[in-house]
Amino acid sequence: MAFFCSCSHQDIVLEDNQYMMFSDTLYVLPVTQGSTEFEIPVVAIGTLPYERTFAVEVVEKESSAVEGLHYRVLDNTLHIPAGENVANVRIGTFYENLEPEDEFSFTLRLVCDENQVFPLADTDTRIELRKCKPFSPEDFSGPCLISRSTWFDSYMPSVTQKLIMTEAKEDGTVILRNFMYSGYDIEMRMVTDDLLNPSIECTEQVFANTGEAFGTIYGDGNILLTSPLTYPSYFNTFEKFALLYMNLRVDGVGTVGVFGSILRWISEEEFEALKTEGVPFN
Repeated sequence: MAFFCSCSHQDIVLEDNQYMMFSDTLYVLPVTQGSTEFEIPVVAIGTLPYERTFAVEVVEKESSAVEGLHYRVLDNTLHIPAGENVANVRIGTFYENLEPEDEFSFTLRLVCDENQVFPLADTDTRIELRKCKPFSPEDFSGPCLISRSTWFDSYMPSVTQKLIMTEAKEDGTVILRNFMYSGYDIEMRMVTDDLLNPSIECTEQVFANTGEAFGTIYGDGNILLTSPLTYPSYFNTFEKFALLYMNLRVDGVGTVGVFGSILRWISEEEFEALKTEGVPFN
């Protein structure tokens, strides 16, 4: 099969099964301790009855990451075997030489005969390195400071910060003991399937009693909490931090609103110091 196109008044005939390209123009690699190697696919449009050999090179002027310090290309010369249409560029990474705030990237370019490159495709791909730390229950268990909450602003005006204790489990569940009111624990689950986009989910649960929160009983007396669709909650494993959005409602009465809380896990020493300063804890 052949493609025909016109460019600068010249007809170009493209034999489609010989062309190669990176499968995407951007890759973001979640570099964790122990996950030191990644594969970047190069695909051919079709298969051929013979092996194809080509190379990749780093475009240094378009790269902020340093080869040998932040990453290394393990295979500069690649082969697509006969009858196949994929080869992978193997990339090694150096976790210890990256910091969470780093935004290092580098650009790879295909090096092959001109007749092997699809004229309408980009021969480059950009690779970004992101240092990631998987969820660990130890990081989200123990003393925690609610350093800011819009619930305080609306319904607890005398409170600006609050101390709580938490318990985290291997499955990502974190229990916030006596979150806003005594006797009302909240459960949230840290979703860790995508290390680049850690998020938080809450199933429907009782947040508080309307009598204690509003000074009177509405509906069945329960304020229910769910995760809002339009305000994603997330956490950071390096900073031991979470931003939790809550959609609150009372069945049969209506929506209370969406409220956000900033949580920061702290040391026992900081916990005791804040208690001494008068930050409430129950």
